[in-house]
Amino acid sequence: MDADVFPSEEGLWRSGPLIARGPRSVARLNRCRQEAAPALPQLREPYARHAACPGRWIADFDEFTALLSGWAEVVGEARRRRWGLIGLPI
Repeated sequence: MDADVFPSEEGLWRSGPLIARGPRSVARLNRCRQEAAPALPQLREPYARHAACPGRWIADFDEFTALLSGWAEVVGEARRRRWGLIGLPI
């Protein structure tokens, strides 16, 4: 299965879509992440201007890039194992 989005069921976690990626989609996602990674530092200033939320879950660009780095490990390992991924709303 290579579907991308399933609607959430009421009362299950938080409202929002459940996202599923099959193994082929994970491989493409990993390639896109690798291609985009070198440009990430260029987003520091726009992130500070438009998205930084001091005192919140992701307060600044450094915390944002740490989150992306962790997610990159998950995606890379799923690609290596030829697994799919499921993203649940938190």
